[in-house]
Amino acid sequence: MKLRSHILFIGAMTLIPILLVVCVQVIFLFRKMREEQLQSLLVTARALSAALDRSFEKAIVSLNALSTSRNLQNGELKTFHEDAKRVLAAHRDADAIVLVDPQGQQIINTRVMFGEPLPRGGGTLARAIAQGRAPAVSNLLVGPVVQKPLV
Repeated sequence: MKLRSHILFIGAMTLIPILLVVCVQVIFLFRKMREEQLQSLLVTARALSAALDRSFEKAIVSLNALSTSRNLQNGELKTFHEDAKRVLAAHRDADAIVLVDPQGQQIINTRVMFGEPLPRGGGTLARAIAQGRAPAVSNLLVGPVVQKPLV
């Protein structure tokens, strides 16, 4: 072998272990960063879940209090509609309060003026809530008044 070939061979034999170490370090660093990102996402998901739970609990407490309204019990729906609007104003993350009978007919919807005709909607959920007599959170559904996804 010529001297040049010996130098190239020695250079290659020196570079191969260095390249292997670099590849192993890159793989290790990639896995470590991926694990850190997954942990960060998990912490964020838990925080969002807790915030959402607090928001639902606050809404449930308010709606339970609203459900005991004398105006609702006495059938004074126009006054109850105004009560619902006041409760809604205290909830920045809510868009509307809708009162639905067990057959799915909307009775009150704070998105529209009192007395306007209201569509049917939420019948399955309304029946489930009426039978269970407990608060429930629906799946994502399309609201019949606004035609956009709602919970």
